Order: sequence, then C-alpha cells, then structure tokens
Amino acid sequence: MTDSKNIFRLIVLVVFSAFFLGAYLLESLGVQYVSKGGSPLLKIHIYSYMIMIGVCIFLLKYGFKGYLEVLGNYRSAWLTSFFCISFVICYGLYSQGLSGMAYLVDLIFSPLLFVPLVMSLTRVQKELILRLLAYLILFNACIAILEFAAGQLLIPTDFSDFSYFRSSALLGHPLNNALITASLTMLLMDRTRLSSIMLFFIVLVALFAFGGRGSVAIFLLAFTFMLLPAIKGFLITGIRVSKLTFALYQIGIIVVFIAVVCVLMMTSVGDRIFSKLYVDGSAQARFDVFILLEQLSFNEWLFGANESIKDNIKFYIGVNVIENYLIGWVISFGLFGAIPLFVSVFLLPIKMSLNLDVKATLALSVLFFTSITNNALSVKGIIILLFFLAFSCLLNKGRDGFSNIMTSKVLAK
Repeated sequence: MTDSKNIFRLIVLVVFSAFFLGAYLLESLGVQYVSKGGSPLLKIHIYSYMIMIGVCIFLLKYGFKGYLEVLGNYRSAWLTSFFCISFVICYGLYSQGLSGMAYLVDLIFSPLLFVPLVMSLTRVQKELILRLLAYLILFNACIAILEFAAGQLLIPTDFSDFSYFRSSALLGHPLNNALITASLTMLLMDRTRLSSIMLFFIVLVALFAFGGRGSVAIFLLAFTFMLLPAIKGFLITGIRVSKLTFALYQIGIIVVFIAVVCVLMMTSVGDRIFSKLYVDGSAQARFDVFILLEQLSFNEWLFGANESIKDNIKFYIGVNVIENYLIGWVISFGLFGAIPLFVSVFLLPIKMSLNLDVKATLALSVLFFTSITNNALSVKGIIILLFFLAFSCLLNKGRDGFSNIMTSKVLAK
C-alpha cells in the first residue's frame, strides 16, 4: 500500500534523525538547540517537525476520525495523554512563557502524535522497525564501549560536572544513553542475530561506560527476573536443543566472557568501573534532592517553585541539576502540571503493556525506576519517542492500521 510505504519511510527518517542528530552534534554544528540564545524554532528538533508534517498530511487524507481509528482500543488512553500534555504546554506558556516549552514538544508531544502513524503500519513494517531499533541500540552500545576504552568521545563534549570520563555515544547525555539502552534492551533482545547472553554482556559493559550505576543495578534485577521462568524450566524439565546449537551457545558464552574480562583487565575500563562502586557526591545528590521539597510552600506545591528556589538549587543540594525528574516537574510546574505530565508519559504504555508479554512490563519498570535516578525526563531527549515507537510496533497481532481505517469507511457506507 503506497500510503503505508510513505509512512514507513517517514518513520525510518524520524528514527535516524533522532538517533544521529543528537543535541551535542547539533551544538557542534552551530545549531543552538539546548544552549541559551538562538531562534525559538531551532529549539524544536527536526524529528518533531517531520512528525507534525506527517500528521498534517495524514489528517488531510483520512481526517481526524481516521487518525484515531488506527489506535483501536487505545484511543481513550491516547486522547487522555494528548489532552494532559497539551494542558501542561498551555499552562507552561502562561506561567513561564516560551522558555523550556520546546522540551515538552520534543519529549512528549511529538512522540504522542507519532503513535497513530506507527500503528498504521503493516505487521511486516513494524517488525522491520523493531529490528532497526534493536541494531541501533546495539551500535550505540558498541560505540560507548570503544569510547570508554579509548578515553575519547566520538562527538566532542565538555562534561565539566563529571569527575571521571563517561561515554556519550550518539544519544547525548551519558545518563540518557544508559536509560535508553537499559530499558529498550529488555524489549528488543530477541530482535538481533546475537544470542541473548552476548547482547547482555555488551549492554552491561556499555552501561558502565555511560556511568549509569542505577541503570546497571535495575537492568540486572530486571534481566534476572526475566530469566526466572527459563531457569525454572531448565532445572525442572530441561530444554531440548540440538548438539550443534548447544555447542555454539557454549562457545559464544566463553568467547564473550573472555572478551569482557580482557576489556576490564587490559584497559582503563576496569579501573573506572570499580572506582564508581561507591556513594560519591553525584550519588548523594539523588538523596539530597528531597530537601528542595521542604522549601516549598503550599501554593508552590500546587503551581511550582518561585524563581529564588530555581536559581539556588546548588545552594540546597550541592549541584545545579535536580537528579529526579518527578521532583523536577514539581519544582517547575507544581502538582498542577506534574500529575498531567506523568499521565501523558505513562498511561498509554501501561495500557499497551497489559496486552504484551512480561518484557514490556519489565522494560516499563526499568524506564520508571532508572529515570527517577536522573533528570532524563525533565530535559530534551528521545527516550519517550523510542519507547512509544517500540510499544506501538510490538502491538502487531491484530489487523494492520490501514485495515481499521478502510473497514470503518466501508461500515460508514
């Protein structure tokens, strides 16, 4: 179907632009995407513009009813989420002006607009998108390991707030990289030709390279939980595989284990990894951040902190960054905006996860608990875009999206 192919091409273009045109690369190219100053139009990423153009074309051809038709049983959750983020953007424009609103467009608004387009694809196209996303995550993890081993960033960036080297790979801030890698690996582990154990070791070393200690702990816990049924089945009934397959798995595990040990022992990666296994100032900031809530009056709890608190965050917690997005939302928008933001991010994937396997629930749990340890959801990033994309593609058991539109047209006649 021509329309489906065009949307598929658009989605691939969006994914590549989101992956390869990161904030640091744009800044190095002279585009003031995250730094102060510059045109407000440049504060919104190109992938958001492509999504909005794609949605406009879709609406012109199929109308708003057709746009919602592809959502099926998720229509009410999507509409609720869309209303919530639209409300917060309007509230932010009223209370803060244009400052900071571009991040809400990139982080949540355009990914929500993206969902109906993705769900309109065919099952084959969705599977191709999932495989593309899996290999991009793997590619990014490999870049992180190479950066960490060499002590050199692919995209030059000055992390003056870090006391040690961290990889930034393609996805911007190291902790954003760790969050994306840890959560999406749970979903896409069976979408590459690598065995799960090989992919596990690669991702684990990459998470250390990003310096995401919280993401490492939560990823290991979720991965262990995911393996429990397989371990139980192996211990009780065993598994039936060919001798060749079993031998290849053994060889693969041994090779990967030796490679990981060599990387840890023969390069500076090992020293940097073990040097992070303690509670330093950065980790302490995760606990101290709750001090900010004690400074809020009742009115500030509802509508956001005053400028004095926002300008003196370092005075209260020792760092300039609020390493907890929930508290960051309360400080910026109050409960009046934080609750709708939470709904707009998590309502739709929670409802989707109910119709998916346990990996979706685990991935969502990794996203929630890992993101609490940093400010990934209170700054610009592509984690929600990729998460909505992956969940929408995994829901490919029913009819293709365009089939829903065509069926509704026939019934209308």
